[in-house]
Amino acid sequence: MNGGLRAIIFRKSDDPDLYWAILRFRKALFVDHLGWVLNVSRGVETDQFDHEQATYCALMHSGQVLGCFRAIPCTKPYLARDVFSHLAPGAHFPTDSESWEISRFGVSPTSPVGGAHLYAAMMAFAEMRDIRVLPALVELHHERFLNRLGIRTRRYGRAVTIGETAHGRPIRCVVGEIPFREQRSILLDTFSDQIAQLEIIDEVANVGLDRIPA
Repeated sequence: MNGGLRAIIFRKSDDPDLYWAILRFRKALFVDHLGWVLNVSRGVETDQFDHEQATYCALMHSGQVLGCFRAIPCTKPYLARDVFSHLAPGAHFPTDSESWEISRFGVSPTSPVGGAHLYAAMMAFAEMRDIRVLPALVELHHERFLNRLGIRTRRYGRAVTIGETAHGRPIRCVVGEIPFREQRSILLDTFSDQIAQLEIIDEVANVGLDRIPA
């Protein structure tokens, strides 16, 4: 299965067709499958952070989207700080160019590859851009999964229930970060096998895998 597995990093202006495919995928995964109550219009899920400065990663195989995430430089408005800062009152949310928020991270439940490959793409993305930290709003089970994978995280505040899904499941979240630079070597080593299985295409920066130790 892993032959032909691609992680495509792009902005809307680089590949409009893939951008809309990502938004349709997000609607199918986050709204239809997980039951998140999000803005949906004309069959796609989108919000105010899907702007021209947003960068996306699409995990692809044979033309199919298997997973995705969105990355926004913290010099711009981003979800955790501008919508959910009340979850971490008094926290110093990053505002520097070396910090990028990760959001809308998910893999299809029918995907033959797991979340580790999308995390590998995220680590490659962070390495290619020399990112310091990766802030995010995550559900508690997601935080626990990160820790099981060997990814050390740092909370900005305590876990809070922010609502419930359309299926009635409480959504309990925490705001925090992955301090990438502090654990760079460990993370790149942890995900070296998955990174080696990916063809990483960066349509934004036009940088390649020569910066990523395999």
